[in-house]
Amino acid sequence: MAPGKTNTVPDPTKVNPLSPDARRQYMHACFRMLPISSDLRQQARTKAIELQSKHLAEKGLRDVNVVYFEYHVDATIWRLIFNRLSMIKNNPWPWTVSLDENDLSQGTSSVFREWRQSHGPSGETQEGSSTPRSKAPRSQHQAPVPQTLAEAEQMAREARERANELELEAFRLERIARQWPADDKASRFGGLANPQAHHPRYSGLQPLDGREFMSLEEAGRAATELKKESDAKSLEIKDISMKVTSTSRAMKRSLTGGEERDAENLSNEDTSMSVSSSSKRPRPENTAAVDPPSEVGDSQDEPSAHP
Repeated sequence: MAPGKTNTVPDPTKVNPLSPDARRQYMHACFRMLPISSDLRQQARTKAIELQSKHLAEKGLRDVNVVYFEYHVDATIWRLIFNRLSMIKNNPWPWTVSLDENDLSQGTSSVFREWRQSHGPSGETQEGSSTPRSKAPRSQHQAPVPQTLAEAEQMAREARERANELELEAFRLERIARQWPADDKASRFGGLANPQAHHPRYSGLQPLDGREFMSLEEAGRAATELKKESDAKSLEIKDISMKVTSTSRAMKRSLTGGEERDAENLSNEDTSMSVSSSSKRPRPENTAAVDPPSEVGDSQDEPSAHP
């Protein structure tokens, strides 16, 4: 460590959580002690804005309090990063603040407004189309009927792979839910006592994928939804397997009566040809009577070794 450089963590009780500058200075001081890059922090902010904006848009809000929005974006960034490092148990968000998102006296969030303008119309369209989709019969969600046996088998394999991936993701989320701390107000920054110990484990961090959740309830809901989706995929696989069997049987019944007779005639011709060819073969005893052993002929042609 360079001389004079310290890894001290500020006291969160001395930080005004409603001041964006003070709050983010505290966050950056903590993040500097973690084995993460500035790119990952930027990815976390982008993802946090998306998550918070979707949450508020689903509530039907068109404008929100700027202080509320930025505070909860920062809290989401914190949880995304510490969830990624599996350190959220000892490092919960250090403040509890109650804010009214509808109080616009402090100004509105331009970030949320821009996100809603760019995503709102498409999001409303998707939401409107998803409502009847969820009530539609299951047959509308099934894959197209395969036209050949090979196509049906390929579709069944792909559906099985998708179901396995969903099952693994549901298992991961269930583990998160089971391991969630009963009291998330335990010692703060206890996991940062020796930050160097985490470097080998987290040296290959992947980009945030949106599968990091901010509460036990969200993790549980996500696991339940994935379970339902996995069950639906399993039903789809069974349906495809039945189609594979039906396609195979249909292909076996596709021969007409004339074609079956042609196949039978070909089989009879093969049998008669086999019998005819076997009757024309010379008998072994005749061959032995006509052709003398080669050793005898050779001994007569060669000169004798004795006078």
